[in-house]
Amino acid sequence: MLHHPLTDEFPLLYLSPSTARVLHKKQSQHTKLLQSQAKSLLPSSVSRKMAEVQRKHEGLQRLLRKDLRHAVHMQRQKLEREHDRGLREMVHAKRMANARAKRYFREYELGLKGKLNIPRTSEEQTFIKKFEENMKVIQENTRARVQAIKERQADLEQKVCHHLDSVENLYPLTAATEGVALVYSW
Repeated sequence: MLHHPLTDEFPLLYLSPSTARVLHKKQSQHTKLLQSQAKSLLPSSVSRKMAEVQRKHEGLQRLLRKDLRHAVHMQRQKLEREHDRGLREMVHAKRMANARAKRYFREYELGLKGKLNIPRTSEEQTFIKKFEENMKVIQENTRARVQAIKERQADLEQKVCHHLDSVENLYPLTAATEGVALVYSW
């Protein structure tokens, strides 16, 4: 199990098994190296070792940020693909239903007019009225579903942005140290 300050800061962060193994291996190697060299450290070499540890720690932070961005990106792509597939299936089903209804209506209308050749009966008028009402309901439902999908997608994008902002806000110390480093470099 990886024991690191970053795992305490990100308790719900998912790490792939391969990434966790690599990080655990690096951590154990680093711990063994530090334990074996702890006895022979001189005060001057301690500062160099601390700088090296700090550099490795920052590298690990960059790796975790990159892994998190990649996971968020992959999740977003997966949701977009599922959304697009669902939308295509829904549009296809609606088109097929509309085509069947139109074909049935044409056949009914032609058959009725061809056989009877009389003015529309009250049953035909009722059928046409119900058909048109049903078509309006289908169109309204389709518009409502498309609007709901757009709202869900906007909410998802907003959540991802908030999540990325919160990840960036968790590392103000790193930004502050970079700012201090810039000030001293002048």
